[in-house]
Amino acid sequence: MTWAGASLPIARRQARALLYRLAVHLAPLLRIQLGYLFWPDVPDTAARRNLTHLLTVLRRALPPPALLLTDGETIALHPQHVWADTNTFACLTSTADAQVRPSALAQALDLYRGPLLDRFALPDCPEFEAWLDLERSAWERRSDDALAELTTLLGSADVRLLTLAGPGGAGKTRLAIEVARALAARFADGAVFVPLSPLRDPTAVLPAIATALGLGERDDRPPLVRLQDALCTREILLLLDNFEHVVEAAADVAALLAAAPRLNVLVGSRALLRIAGEYAYAVPPLPVPDMARLPPPLQLAEIGAVALLLARIRERVPGFRLSDANAAELAAICARLDGLPLAIELVAARAALLSPRCCWPAWIGAWRC
Repeated sequence: MTWAGASLPIARRQARALLYRLAVHLAPLLRIQLGYLFWPDVPDTAARRNLTHLLTVLRRALPPPALLLTDGETIALHPQHVWADTNTFACLTSTADAQVRPSALAQALDLYRGPLLDRFALPDCPEFEAWLDLERSAWERRSDDALAELTTLLGSADVRLLTLAGPGGAGKTRLAIEVARALAARFADGAVFVPLSPLRDPTAVLPAIATALGLGERDDRPPLVRLQDALCTREILLLLDNFEHVVEAAADVAALLAAAPRLNVLVGSRALLRIAGEYAYAVPPLPVPDMARLPPPLQLAEIGAVALLLARIRERVPGFRLSDANAAELAAICARLDGLPLAIELVAARAALLSPRCCWPAWIGAWRC
């Protein structure tokens, strides 16, 4: 839990546990439910009294006390002031549109930072511990399922050359790295990442691959011959990223595949290689709002591009909220950026420095140029 980039100093462990419970799904919880979670063996009246005291402790520890929304029956964190990776993760992994689901899953995997509330425990509250165990299992399962879906889609046994194709900034590199990491164990010689973004000369591709493989430079043979000999017996996955700059080297990739029967190649590119055996997999941008029919703020916040924009802004400006006053402006930003994750993250990175209303149009123009 952070605010303005710093950890929240909540000394009392039970108060932190309450904050975590409220933040995981960002949904209102019944007081009676929370009372049982922390004090299952005491009467309801006493549990409510304990909860009221705990809320006072928590409210004093929060930078703006208004983050807590309470009434006689329920307690919640203000969903327009608080961002939770768990909630955004759930929204992204529940994306149903098959065309944008790969990008949404890649964004969800980028949010994963390990076990939920790792190393946190409340041993004196068995009900809380039981809830936390279930949530941790669900968190791991959703992450594993998302990655399994991608590797199943992209790791078919009969596919030796797969190109992740999409516009710049759509998340191809992030997706390719996650998939390569998941598939590496299936290859006896692992996976090797070859960044091609600095290259503009197609003849430099084979030397770059040789360097990534750790081949020595004291070999006077042509790079293609050296690589064919080195790869002919290896079971390996090559990840060639940003291939669109050197697409004329596609014939060299075809020659390597022909000489090395256990070589697989995963390519990230704006353009297809257009060689025999290539499978193309589209990586589209994130879904964007329909500007003609904008939903209410809470529903707007669940749309992929808007969810990412809000998540990145709140990492830098914790009190930022999506409201009726700025909803159309934020939706327009996502629409003008075509839902491209990289563009959205670059724009959000400036949010802590300048006013969105004044400055974002200029950033968008610079990006699109």
